[in-house]
Amino acid sequence: MPWGLQNRKSLISSMAAFNKTIASMPTSNAKPVNHDKAIKLAIEARSVNEVWWFLAAVIGFAALLHWTSVLFAWYRRRTISSIPIQIQSEKGENLDNGHTERISLRRVPLAIRAGLRILLFRITIPIGKESIASVTELLLVAGYVCGLLTWEFVQTRNLETYFWENRAARLASCA
Repeated sequence: MPWGLQNRKSLISSMAAFNKTIASMPTSNAKPVNHDKAIKLAIEARSVNEVWWFLAAVIGFAALLHWTSVLFAWYRRRTISSIPIQIQSEKGENLDNGHTERISLRRVPLAIRAGLRILLFRITIPIGKESIASVTELLLVAGYVCGLLTWEFVQTRNLETYFWENRAARLASCA
């Protein structure tokens, strides 16, 4: 038997077992009352609004980081270029400000920033046969999915399907 056919048969049998498990789960047959409908609609509208605010906050935070970096680079270029640094040797020659053998604690934040850049932007993870994604992209996607699942199942009253069934479609439609 070819490997692919055997794999398909095990997949079909596991799907059948999953369907039996879902069918045997207890369900709530109670009909929702009017105040439940009002609560459900209010929660759905608020959840969609909160997801949009969340996306705006992420974009705003990224913009804030970018412009802070631009201003810091501009400030550093301006202050470093205005300070003349000249070191003279014993013979009277001008020397460059070379590296010293000491470890400077002022450089620790720059080392951390460089390490994070390497980790988040240079390291890539293969996805499928011909696609790759950086760690940053994967973390953003994972964070977004976790946020959507959080908004999905918050205030569902013991996970009754009535409260979250339409909210999933509404939250997915805002993306």
